[in-house]
Amino acid sequence: MSAQTERLLWLLATVAFLMGGYFVVMQLNAHRPPAFDPALPLDHALPFVPAAVVPYALVYPLLVTGALLVPLEDREAMRRTVRWILANGALAFAVYLAWPVTAAHRPEPPTGGTLAEQLCAFYFWLDRPTNLLPSLHVQMALLGGLLCLRWQRWAGVVGLGLAAVIAASVVLVKQHYLADIAAAVAVVWVTRRLGPR
Repeated sequence: MSAQTERLLWLLATVAFLMGGYFVVMQLNAHRPPAFDPALPLDHALPFVPAAVVPYALVYPLLVTGALLVPLEDREAMRRTVRWILANGALAFAVYLAWPVTAAHRPEPPTGGTLAEQLCAFYFWLDRPTNLLPSLHVQMALLGGLLCLRWQRWAGVVGLGLAAVIAASVVLVKQHYLADIAAAVAVVWVTRRLGPR
């Protein structure tokens, strides 16, 4: 099997695991009472900014970019990259099942209005607020940025900058709490040894 084919298969399997696992866990948690409320006063004070949905939607392009920067000839680095991403997803799913939380601060879905408001309404419909702590969105964005940095310095600067903007966006579109961001960074840090060297 060529390196290019192997990478494509790994990427497809990884995306399938992340998306499939996320929605399975969401269904399992849909009718479970939240274990606790991680909201801070600042979470409630932050405004709802529909335009923040634009960077919010860039998480998977950033992650895929980071993965595609792994040199094709370095199959071990590619496999370590996949293991790192899968471990982050698996840890997030385990925490969601162990400690379900809910987004009590989420506003009513916007109706009509701007394209950004319509996109927010779509995300609110698609992504019920059960898989919050840690923010898998922030984990994947940070992994994408770190992978970019590992292989190309300029891409890393851009990637980590975008990851920071994505982290801000998750609270501005009311998909996550600040605690979710902190937990996401902690999971990426804990699993860092699994990443490519």
